[in-house]
Amino acid sequence: MNEATATSEPRAYRKRARAHHEEATRQRIVDAAIDLHATQGFPGASVSAIAERAGVGRVTVYRHFPDYDAILDACTSHYMELHPPPAVQQWESIVDPAQLLQTVVCDAYDYFQANEPIFTHGAADAVTLPFLAQRMGEIGAYWSGVRDWLLARLLPGETLAPSIVALSGVLLSFGGWQALVRQQGLTFEMAKTVAIDSISTVLWNDPQP
Repeated sequence: MNEATATSEPRAYRKRARAHHEEATRQRIVDAAIDLHATQGFPGASVSAIAERAGVGRVTVYRHFPDYDAILDACTSHYMELHPPPAVQQWESIVDPAQLLQTVVCDAYDYFQANEPIFTHGAADAVTLPFLAQRMGEIGAYWSGVRDWLLARLLPGETLAPSIVALSGVLLSFGGWQALVRQQGLTFEMAKTVAIDSISTVLWNDPQP
């Protein structure tokens, strides 16, 4: 090994170690922000609070994220990577309409329950944070797409009344789940039953047992 090679190897190692440290610091900041968003809401997660929770200084936070929207972008993207919503592909093989409806509603409501803290704060704080409003709108649009896919599978080729589409959309949304569980006081399982029966009734005039 010549002298140039011997010198470059420690330098390369230090460079990799520094990059690893920087990435770990960035992830710690993102994790701290997510934790604060879920427990205290988005406005409560100031840069100072995020820095304190992550164990770094404000300057370090700004070195990784130039502004608060950049923090929100990183946090929401990382959170959704860790907690992706159920995909329609996992329901494609279900042939029986009643079973399909039940499975979609149960999977959706399990997802809303598991992600309630972050979605609750997200829905409330989107009023004052445009970037967050955009992300919450994307989540709402996703579940509207699930609703459209489900109705097309349950009643293929039929044009449904806007009221049926609207009711199904409400029941297949986080807001609908929240209304049943938190506002009306239903248990998690009873909320599923009410949603399934309501959609079954408007589609087939036949609530499921």
